[in-house]
Amino acid sequence: MGKRVFYMSPTASLVRCSSGIALGIFALLAVMPTQALAATCGNGNVESGEDCDDGNTADGDGCDATCQEEFGWECTDATFELDFDETITDDGHSSPSWSLSSDKLTVTQAYNADAAVYVSSLPATSTEIAVDLTVNTSYDDDFIGFVLGFESGDSSNSAADYLVFDWKQGIQNNGCSDSSDGGGPAGTRLVRVSGVPSAAEMWCHEGPVSELASGINYGSTGWSNYTTYEVSFECTPTTIDIYINGALEISETGSFSCGNFGFYNYSQSDIEYTLVSPTDVSICGELDTDGDGITDADEVDLGLDYTSADSDGDGLGDLFEIGDFNNPSDTDGDGILDALDTDDDGDGILTIIELPEGDSDSDGISDYLDSDDDGDGVETIVEVGDTDGDGTDDYLDVDDDGDGLDTIDESGDTDGDGVDDYLDSDDDGDGLATSTELGLGDTDGDGADDYLDDDDDGDGVETSIERFEGDTDGDGADDYLDTDDDGDGVETSTELLEGDTNGDGTDDYLDPDDDGDGIGTEIELPLGDTDGDGIADYLDADDDGDGIDSSDESGDTDGDGIDDYLDTDDDGDGIDTSDESGDTDGDGTDDYLDTDDDGDGVDTIDESGDSDGDGTADYLDTDDDGDGIATSDESGDTDGDGTADYLDSDDDGDGVDTIDENGDTDGDGTDDYLDTDDDGDGVDTIDESGDTDGDGTDDYLDIDDDGDGVATIDESGDTDGDGTDDYLDADDDGDGVDTIDESGDTDSDGTDDYLDADDDGDGVATVDELLEGDTDGDGTDDYLDTDDDGDGLDTSDELLEGDSDGDGVDDYIDDDDDGDGLLTADERLEGDTDGDGTEDYLDTDDDDDGLPTSDELFEGTDPLDDDTDDDGLTDYEELIDYATDPLDEDTDDGGVLDGQEVEVDGTDPLDPSDDALDTDGDGISDWAEENEYDTDPTLSDTDGDGLDDGEEIGIGTDPTDSDTDDDGLLDGEEVDDIGTDPLDDDTDDDGLDDGEEVLDLGTDPLDDDTDDDGLLDGEEVVEYGTDPTSNDTDEDGLLDGEEVTEHGTDPAERDTDGDCLTDGEEVLEYGTDPLDEDSDGDGLTDCEEVNETGTDPNNGDTDDDGLSDGYETDQGSDPLDPLDPGDGVEEEVEVDTGGLEAVVSLEGATSGSCGCGNSKSAWFVGGLTFLMAGLRRRRED
Repeated sequence: MGKRVFYMSPTASLVRCSSGIALGIFALLAVMPTQALAATCGNGNVESGEDCDDGNTADGDGCDATCQEEFGWECTDATFELDFDETITDDGHSSPSWSLSSDKLTVTQAYNADAAVYVSSLPATSTEIAVDLTVNTSYDDDFIGFVLGFESGDSSNSAADYLVFDWKQGIQNNGCSDSSDGGGPAGTRLVRVSGVPSAAEMWCHEGPVSELASGINYGSTGWSNYTTYEVSFECTPTTIDIYINGALEISETGSFSCGNFGFYNYSQSDIEYTLVSPTDVSICGELDTDGDGITDADEVDLGLDYTSADSDGDGLGDLFEIGDFNNPSDTDGDGILDALDTDDDGDGILTIIELPEGDSDSDGISDYLDSDDDGDGVETIVEVGDTDGDGTDDYLDVDDDGDGLDTIDESGDTDGDGVDDYLDSDDDGDGLATSTELGLGDTDGDGADDYLDDDDDGDGVETSIERFEGDTDGDGADDYLDTDDDGDGVETSTELLEGDTNGDGTDDYLDPDDDGDGIGTEIELPLGDTDGDGIADYLDADDDGDGIDSSDESGDTDGDGIDDYLDTDDDGDGIDTSDESGDTDGDGTDDYLDTDDDGDGVDTIDESGDSDGDGTADYLDTDDDGDGIATSDESGDTDGDGTADYLDSDDDGDGVDTIDENGDTDGDGTDDYLDTDDDGDGVDTIDESGDTDGDGTDDYLDIDDDGDGVATIDESGDTDGDGTDDYLDADDDGDGVDTIDESGDTDSDGTDDYLDADDDGDGVATVDELLEGDTDGDGTDDYLDTDDDGDGLDTSDELLEGDSDGDGVDDYIDDDDDGDGLLTADERLEGDTDGDGTEDYLDTDDDDDGLPTSDELFEGTDPLDDDTDDDGLTDYEELIDYATDPLDEDTDDGGVLDGQEVEVDGTDPLDPSDDALDTDGDGISDWAEENEYDTDPTLSDTDGDGLDDGEEIGIGTDPTDSDTDDDGLLDGEEVDDIGTDPLDDDTDDDGLDDGEEVLDLGTDPLDDDTDDDGLLDGEEVVEYGTDPTSNDTDEDGLLDGEEVTEHGTDPAERDTDGDCLTDGEEVLEYGTDPLDEDSDGDGLTDCEEVNETGTDPNNGDTDDDGLSDGYETDQGSDPLDPLDPGDGVEEEVEVDTGGLEAVVSLEGATSGSCGCGNSKSAWFVGGLTFLMAGLRRRRED
């Protein structure tokens, strides 16, 4: 196509700017074809009709070949335009002050602020981003850096997950650890934040802030002030690489959400971030809408739901289930990807149900991928329900029927009941659960385990029958496992053939006594056939054939080792059982069982003949010798004369015929006719004659010959040596008390009182105490009383003391041993009050105060307290030395204790007028100083703070502490010199101690804002670092308070935005923004406009020519002259007409009389004669 060029006449006048341009243009277009300007895709500029332009025409990078945004991508201009900003922690620092340059390529943060982020609209996923980083101050040494994946609201989101690359200049422990290089280390770190961290955790990289990596080159090296570093990032969902000045600093793999690119700052001011690349183009980042690590585009390609991280809702994330993108997982091969399949392994159980189960059979395959979850050999899809009702479905139960055998070990249907063994709780159908029989093994050893054997013990009786019989013989083995059910020694299989021998209704194999003879089969079995009648004993009712059924014969009557039912002479009396009948002696024992048929005490076997010739054989005669005493009562040979008693007429040989001796006089169980000591008094009957005590009973029949109450047998010897044996002595011990009146052993010394010369063992002979009677009147005579006087001290102990008070009464019968007026019984409880080694009950001055206890009782003082009224003087001193009242601590009622007056003050304790002595004249009595205030009564100013003690008491300060409020100033200085409150360490409540203000800072402790700049002195010192004595610390013309509260500028920095104009000049003189170096965004700093170009820093186009001041300056035109020809506007204007290009030449045209403000962009072509003849057509090949 050709190009048509139109030239304006050099002599054309330019008039009527505002409307003429329109007419001129319309006139030109009227003769030209019309067509819109075409966009050029790939030139980096987003033009009409383009969604994006990334500087190329490649597909698959987010911006396709036609400059349209591709699905799954997000494109935006390569700038740092703010998406959002948030403060992560609040620990008392300032709020951050983020600002973005007019070209949107530079972000600055001005303040020493809390941990905070600035998140731009620039996507960070799969995009290489390079940023220049500079700290433009020498103040502080804390954290700067970047943030990736931070979402709006993450500062308070417990599920937050984002990355922070931070760089600290200097080491600062800040309480992180005990080591000097603890938290807050210098150098670069990549950390992952999970949840909501505290300020300390962000600082120290603790808790939810975990370090992923430290830098390769700057891992322990901090950044430098006023130094620019180029930091570049490459972030994908699985990798992140960070470079500093072109060198790799950190490379980490994992699962990452890159999100949008952002900046991080904590406690560091004056940071500048400038985008280096990419710039002036669209930048595109892949979207991962659901944050599952798979880009939206990939999810659509795979058929997944890009809005859900778990497309099939089975509890497993899409990324996990996809696995290899080149070969996505389809576990069950059903043609549905696992990420879309709700039953990944196709076993009929939803994945979301199997997921929590893990790997039930521990085969290394999770249940949701395992077709046989429990590994029991039965496919999960086949196993339905819970056969054994144990709460575990069969597909997870390795023993489906709960019988103790793993399903995998059970196959077939043993009992043919139509239920496979692995589902049958009784595999062999014998009525016993398989689980019961499982542990039994193979009881009968027939090769079939019991749980598969219908006759477990092989005894011929099926288990199904025997299981109801229980354990017949109680041997612990149930019948179905017992080959001898009744435990009688005969196998069940043998007895099964015998039936019921004794007809008792119980088959022999269950009957422990087959023949019913009362003797167990197991006992009779080894005996064979005792009577040789051809019938085994265990089946024979009369084993020994003696005519008496075995059931009636029990035991071994004659003890010959042969049980009666096997013994032909049961009682062993020499007469066969078969020949003995009846019960001769009527004792209930038949003669064949009675070893003494006549019951005379002499065994039948020992009696022969007829001793007394009465015609009755002795073994049937109850009185063999006819002496009137039954043979059964006579045994042995009492008198040793060789003739047994039952055959002897004088059994005991005492000269008295047995028949004449009756009874048992001494009741010793031996009848007199057999007793050599009839009365049992220890003296042979033959040696006793007469009646000693005249009681009418001869001594040989009298058990107490002397009638003293002590049996003769218990009295031996001559205790009191009076020549009369005790058993004939009425007072055995000769203590004056008849033996009959003495009983027991009062002093428990092992000697009964009637033999004890000192019955109570108190050291005083009973004979002596008899005269005293009952001294203490306690009802116990002294000779039986261990404490005769009842004073609580044993007589034996007092006996050694004699007569302590010399009153003629021995202590042991004296109730006041020391005669001091206090009973010994009361004083002994007090011990030794004065510790002088003499117990109170023996001490006449118990408290050792110089006054006898008896006098103290008279005076009313406490005899156990040497200072009854606790006034510091002993009772003796008060009564004898000072005449004060020992019962009144302040005798003269003057307010000072008697002891204080006497011992300390030297005043008269009887004169109240001298009690208020004030030695140091401080207005407080000496007594009060010592007892109430703990001050020195000899110093008027105890603590030396310039205030008298009395004065301090009055105003409430501590007279013993020179600085009551611990503010570094003496109380006296505060009251007398400075006027501050000595009880308040910060009188003006400005946050600074009074002492700090006076001694260190020079501020006024009575004025919370010494320099009246609108900031508290404490705020200036602690928070802002300004001078509290200068209202304009940085001397920029603005009060510190104005900078902080109104303008947001730094009161310690003259030029907050670094544009070379002080903050005061910008606010007061030029009206510019002290926080923006280019207030009007025209590309020139405010300083350049004021000091170099002379343009208006608040007007981006000072000369209103439509071109920004910065542009004009860059092009070399005058930003103050709207008609400056050097403004960079071409003198030829080409118009693309789609084949005909018109070029209007403005060269040489004059301005005429145009008065418009934008003359160069608005002309009216006055007097234009557009002649076709003047048209030159120019064609270009």
